[in-house]
Amino acid sequence: HTMYIGLFVKAYNLFREHGYEDRIPPEYYDRLLKMAEIYAVQSFPDHTVCQFGDAWKYGDVTYIYRKQLAPFKDDIPYYDYMVSGGREGEPPPRLNAAYPVSGFYFFRSEWSPDAVFMPIKCAVGDVWHSQIDNGTFELFAYGRNFMNDSGAYVYNSDSEETQAWRRWFRSTLAHQTLTLDNRNIDLKPRHVLWNEADDHVALVFENQSYTNLLHRRTVLFVDNRYFLIHDEAEGDAAGAVRIHFQLVPCEVEGRGMAVQTQFPSGPNLLVKTFPQNLPLKMEKEEGWISYKQKEKEKRPAWSFRADKSTRTKQAAFLTALIPYREGQVPVSVKASVEEKDGTRRYLLSVDEREYKVELDADF
Repeated sequence: HTMYIGLFVKAYNLFREHGYEDRIPPEYYDRLLKMAEIYAVQSFPDHTVCQFGDAWKYGDVTYIYRKQLAPFKDDIPYYDYMVSGGREGEPPPRLNAAYPVSGFYFFRSEWSPDAVFMPIKCAVGDVWHSQIDNGTFELFAYGRNFMNDSGAYVYNSDSEETQAWRRWFRSTLAHQTLTLDNRNIDLKPRHVLWNEADDHVALVFENQSYTNLLHRRTVLFVDNRYFLIHDEAEGDAAGAVRIHFQLVPCEVEGRGMAVQTQFPSGPNLLVKTFPQNLPLKMEKEEGWISYKQKEKEKRPAWSFRADKSTRTKQAAFLTALIPYREGQVPVSVKASVEEKDGTRRYLLSVDEREYKVELDADF
């Protein structure tokens, strides 16, 4: 929350101005710099901010550095880069970043307006500005937002109708994650794995979404271009298990287990899900997005549904997210996962190119 960077800075400056600098614990300044760091790595390539929770998409990333963090710029190596919107200075040293305690993760191909970028969250807490959305993510690629969080729409109101809309925007099914019978989930996260290799970055986390259903999500960022997401719902719960997806407002084409954006120029995105142990059904859903308070607009939304019985231990989904530049439409996309000898082997093929990722299966 950007407000808290300002509060930390104001308190630090007041202590110093009034001669109480010795009362500030040494770790306080380190925390302040870490707040600056996470604000940088969560920034989109177009210098907007994540819209998780009650945040608003079009916040200006440069503002916090110019207005709040200028006195500490000597200890922020990437200060000039952030203030200038990437035109000057050196960018932050990390492309990918994991904050497992707070439950926020960031994948980035490069520090440029053309980057592929995904923020994803699995965090504790369902209070006020937080939403009921563990596992959700956003996606930007090649200069275009493809998947933004639904937003807040409104904070509070005396109108029951307006409050109902706030409940909808906060609800789990309005986010890119997994539900059972479209019910809201519990927020009980567990960090499992973060690993960076030469050709991929791997993230695994879990959320005890319901008393009798655990959601494990594995996210692979492959070749700085593509994402492969493996969802596993484990437990003795029975019902309709769904993974939900939403796009920014745009035209789409749906075919089989795939949805493809139809922007007439520039980049586009293919989202394709591959059935695993249970048959899948694609369902169109209600989709809304809010970029300003009390303003909302329709957008494409859908889910893939697997009907799970108490006898079925797991419902699994494997989804490839393939952003591509204009004129580079993928002809063939395939994906699979198998477990053998304690190893999970993921395979993603896009046209003639094959990618293989192996992870230890013993989580």
